[in-house]
Amino acid sequence: MLSERKIYYWIPLLVEVCALYNSILIRYGIRYAYLFFLILGLSLLFRRKVLCKSKIYFFSIVIYIVSVILSSILFLLSQATISIIMGMIIYTLPLLYWLLYDERKMLLYFPQLILGLKYPVLLIAILGVIQFYVSPGIFGFINLSGPVDPYVLKATSDVFPNWMIYLRATSILSSPQVFGLFMVLYAVSFFLYSKKNALNLILMSIYLFAGAHSGNKSFFLILLLFGGYYILNTRNMKSKIMTLLVSVVLLLVMVYFSDEVSFLSRIVSVENIAGEEKEGRLSVYRELLEKVSFWGDGAGTHQILGGEQSAEATESYFLQILVELGMISFVCFLLIFLLGYLKDKKSINIMLFFIALSMVFVHCFNAFVFFIMWGWFFILPPSINIGKKI
Repeated sequence: MLSERKIYYWIPLLVEVCALYNSILIRYGIRYAYLFFLILGLSLLFRRKVLCKSKIYFFSIVIYIVSVILSSILFLLSQATISIIMGMIIYTLPLLYWLLYDERKMLLYFPQLILGLKYPVLLIAILGVIQFYVSPGIFGFINLSGPVDPYVLKATSDVFPNWMIYLRATSILSSPQVFGLFMVLYAVSFFLYSKKNALNLILMSIYLFAGAHSGNKSFFLILLLFGGYYILNTRNMKSKIMTLLVSVVLLLVMVYFSDEVSFLSRIVSVENIAGEEKEGRLSVYRELLEKVSFWGDGAGTHQILGGEQSAEATESYFLQILVELGMISFVCFLLIFLLGYLKDKKSINIMLFFIALSMVFVHCFNAFVFFIMWGWFFILPPSINIGKKI
C-alpha cells in the first residue's frame, strides 16, 4: 500500500522530472516514462474520493474531456492513426490527473511539488546556457536525428561566436518556445511559493537568465506583466522600488546589446517583431481559420508526434483545439478558463491568466513538461506578500 506522500507528491514529481528529461531517457532506450508514472498516478487517484468545491467547474472539465474523447473516437472509426491517440492523451490526461487530485491535498503538496523541482529545473536551465555559449549540441546530449530546432542543427556545424547571431536556446526540451515558456512559468511559480532568501533569488535569476536565451516573446511578456503585477500588489515599498530599478536596468541592457545578440533583437526591435508576426504567426492564423470545421481535423493532426507532423502547426494552443477538436471542445475549453476565474471572486489567479495568455500565442502546452502547470487550474496562487525573508 503506497503512502499518501508517495501518491500525492512523489508520483507527480516523477511524471514532471521524466517529462523534463525525456530526450535523455530516450537516448538510453527508455520511452514514455512520464506516461507510465502518469497512468500509475491516475489509477491510484481513481480509487480515491474526488473532492472539488466547485461542482460546476468540475463538470465543465469533465464535459471538455468527454468531448475530446468522443471527437477522437469519431475520427478513429474512419482513420485509426497513432497521432489521434497521442493527441487525445495530450489533451486529456494531464487535466484529468489534476481534476482527480484531492483539493485538500492540493493545498499541501502542490507548493512542495513546485519547490521540489528547483534543482531538476536548474539543470535544464544550466544546459540551456551551455548550449548557447559553449556547445549547441550540449556535448551530444541532444539527439540531432530526432525532433530538434533547425537553428540548433545548423549551429552544431558552425563555430563560436557565429551561432550567437541566430541560435535560440532549447536546452534538452527540443523547442525554444517550450524552453522559454516553461522557464518563465516555473520561475514565477517558484517565486510565489519560495522564501525570499539569497539562494532562492539566485536560483530564480538563473531560471530567467537561461530562459531569456530562448528568444521567446511570451517569456518577456509574462515577465513584464508579472513585474507590473508585483509592483502593484506588494505592500513592501522597498521591494517595489527594487523591482522597478531592476526592470529599468534590464530594459537598458536589452536595448544596448540587441544589435549583437539575436534573441534580444527578436524582442527589442519593433520592426522585427511586426515583420515576423505578419509573415509567420498571423499568416498561419488566417490560413487555418479559413479551414475550421465544426468537428475539427482530429486530435494530433497539427502536432509534432514521434518526430513527424501531419499538418501545419497552429502557433496557438487555443487555435489548435479549435482546428483539431472542433467547436464543441473549443467552447468547453474556454468555459474552463471562464469558470476558473469566476469560482473565487475574491482572488485573481494570475497564473491561470499567464497560461491563457501563452496559449493565445504558442502551442507549447502540447509538451508534457507543462504537466505541473495544469495544476494551476485547481489552486489559487498565494499572496505575493508571503514567503518573505524572516
